[in-house]
Amino acid sequence: MKIKDDKNGNIFLVVSIITIIAILILSIILINSFIDLSKINSNTIESETIQYALDDYKKNIAIIGYESLKEISEEVITTKVPLKDSKKEIKNRIQEKLDLKSLEYLNSQNIHITSHITNIANDEDPFYIDVTVYINAYTENSEKTNYRKTVMEKISIINLKDPLPVLKCGNDESFSYNQTHVNYGNSLANYLKLHDQKNYEYYINASSPFIIKKCIYDPYIQHGIGVTMKNCVENCYYHESADGTCYLHRLEGKGDCLDYGMETFIIPAIHTPNLQATSASDHVIFGYNSYPGTSFTFNTYDGINEVMFLDESHKSKYGLL
Repeated sequence: MKIKDDKNGNIFLVVSIITIIAILILSIILINSFIDLSKINSNTIESETIQYALDDYKKNIAIIGYESLKEISEEVITTKVPLKDSKKEIKNRIQEKLDLKSLEYLNSQNIHITSHITNIANDEDPFYIDVTVYINAYTENSEKTNYRKTVMEKISIINLKDPLPVLKCGNDESFSYNQTHVNYGNSLANYLKLHDQKNYEYYINASSPFIIKKCIYDPYIQHGIGVTMKNCVENCYYHESADGTCYLHRLEGKGDCLDYGMETFIIPAIHTPNLQATSASDHVIFGYNSYPGTSFTFNTYDGINEVMFLDESHKSKYGLL
């Protein structure tokens, strides 16, 4: 009987040990599961926090880009000194502001965001400039929570001032501008005379837009219908142009460029149709390849003709033939 009891005791002991081991293993598994779940929840929260910060940072690129363009254009207009490299100047200015924005995130949320502008370029739409930025974001809590992303933001130039007229004619004492228009006085006539253009005197007291505004009449052939051209001139619109000057080159004081750009009209103070002078598109007047146009009446007010000079190609483009 004693041997039997010993056997039963041993079996009970073995079963107890196995049960204890199983419980320990199960406890370890459960503890690890809770730890893993906690880590997942922590990483998820951290990931969502960084993603939110990244999205907010990305939105700020367009805002900071526009602020930088506005500052730079104002400086160029005030100093009347063209930029040597507009892309480099814009890149550096935006980068400085992005670095300050990154410091805000570090101080307020303990999120490290570093960015590097890799490219500044004209957009397919000449009323935008593309800024490409490489962004890296992480926290000190986990090296695994690290986001790397390259984004491209379109920076609008709408409502910025046009520096080109100032850089071409602004040193003439008769030149002036206000919040909507450039008034050339004798400056444009002097400029055209210097560049051997015929009948330059017709552009005495001419005017042109000063604020970039995209023309709403598209396709442009509509300008030949009714009072569309009159409304376009009065609203100081700019137009897309394969031969026109992009905003980056306007900041450099260049009257034309190889990029897809824009053009606006310079309106003379004369009122007589069928005269000959340089065509009124600003890229024709300020570019290297100027050519003549014929004055035509685009509006009559109280018996007084409002005219502009346009060549046949531009008349065709705007439906004026």
